Amino acid sequence: MPILSGVIPGAPVALSESDRKWLPTYLEQELTEALQQHEKKLEWIDESNRLYLGDPSNRRKTFPWDGAANLVIPLVGITVDSIVARIMNTIFAVDPFWSAQALIKDLEPVVNPLQDFMEWSRVNELDMYRQTRSWIVEVVKHGWGYMKVYWESFTQRSFAIQRGAARAVDSIVRRPKVQHVLLADIICQAGIEDELGQAEWVGHRIRLTDGQMLWRKHDKVYDNVDTILAHKAEPTPMEEKVLENELERKAPRWKKKLNTLYEIYADLPLAGSKLPVPVMVTYHHETREIARCVYNPDITGERPFKKGKFIDREGKRDGIGISRQLALLQEEISTLHNQQATMLRSRILDSSWDDAAWYATGRASGLVVSWPCRTPRTISPRSRWRIFTPLCSNWKHRASRTRNGGRALRIISLDANRTLLATGRRRPAH
Repeated sequence: MPILSGVIPGAPVALSESDRKWLPTYLEQELTEALQQHEKKLEWIDESNRLYLGDPSNRRKTFPWDGAANLVIPLVGITVDSIVARIMNTIFAVDPFWSAQALIKDLEPVVNPLQDFMEWSRVNELDMYRQTRSWIVEVVKHGWGYMKVYWESFTQRSFAIQRGAARAVDSIVRRPKVQHVLLADIICQAGIEDELGQAEWVGHRIRLTDGQMLWRKHDKVYDNVDTILAHKAEPTPMEEKVLENELERKAPRWKKKLNTLYEIYADLPLAGSKLPVPVMVTYHHETREIARCVYNPDITGERPFKKGKFIDREGKRDGIGISRQLALLQEEISTLHNQQATMLRSRILDSSWDDAAWYATGRASGLVVSWPCRTPRTISPRSRWRIFTPLCSNWKHRASRTRNGGRALRIISLDANRTLLATGRRRPAH
């Protein structure tokens, strides 16, 4: 498998001695302030993901008793998935995806080959379907999201048999790239809503393996790589919660294997200029090291991020997504459902395990199943199976014959982890 070391090309900025002192201090102050504000956005992302997945806010309910109904109807998830499917079908159902038209007659022979090449590039190089789908999911769910469109250049190493031995062959690959950047990894300058047009800088948090860092050192792209490798960032609890795999929450804490850097696109007065110039700085926050500083690769100075909003808000950075629109409705529907389930169980158990007891009259045999209590209740024969069926479907139960021909029913409550013994006997004569 080829080893990739993808980087964005750019002309290096000739930093003066004063620039090398001022730039790390400026970035540390700005980034520290921005990351504190970023924690609030992470809290919303975590809440939005919870609504999408249908996870309850509390893992276990203790009211009106321990183990009460705690189901969440995933209204947000159902709605988001249906809208995303419609949007994706609208975009990618068009065939051909690219449509070319010759403006002069001499170019007509190359129109169809150009369309075929663009389609091949879309599938094999850009991976547009997967990147677009994950971006649209975030836009619809959270309300806004970012795509990054840039040009990358990397060293690809393969091996060939030469003179009877495998020898490394390096080649330089240059290609366009479309990437969905997670909302949790876009760091915006604090206090400014228009992060793409007005802010002095906007950052992309990138995470690289040690191997990727070593390739950047080999290609002379990053400086101070050895220092950065020795100081891996420790994520905050909220960062860990948002980015972790839900299936591995209870697993032992793993050793940090990724190096966290910030790719900052900024307009700063550097290299002797008294006016801000568009640059791209790769910064390591833990060591205050500048790994790279180049001029913005875009000749217009435009930053490579494209922002999408589900419902726009005038003068606001964030948009409104399905999570915010349907949060209260999902909570209301889930609460009503849990109340109905609780009321049904309350009828059966008389609202308390200690006082729970009732008589379920059997069929023609007159069999009575009772739970010991102070004040037993009688349920009509017609109601027995209507109430008993959901009861048995939720509990492990075992019935056995007794010597007098009656039934002994042992019921184990999974929720309360308590055991109640019910013994069947003939209904006494009145």
